[in-house]
Amino acid sequence: MKNQTGLKIVPVTGPIRADNGDILRIAAVRGTGIIFQPHFIVADDLAAGRLLHILPEWESPEFGIFAVYPSRKHVSAKVRTFVDFLNNSLAAVSPIISIA
Repeated sequence: MKNQTGLKIVPVTGPIRADNGDILRIAAVRGTGIIFQPHFIVADDLAAGRLLHILPEWESPEFGIFAVYPSRKHVSAKVRTFVDFLNNSLAAVSPIISIA
């Protein structure tokens, strides 16, 4: 069934429900079923052959990761250090976060 935006809606059922990608990844590795997760959650398992990419034509929309803090003026050294850490740690999975 397609909704008004043209996106395909696929109802799913299964033996497990979770709102944690790592729990779902573990269940899939153990053979419980299929999952739809971001690459950064399943990359190691895909590379090791524990999981297979079965529907490459079905990609999720891109999403951003944002650091939200009270003011862009006078950013503290702690906040700047944390945002730099996020940039270095997450650069492979998200566009760069910047302080402007």
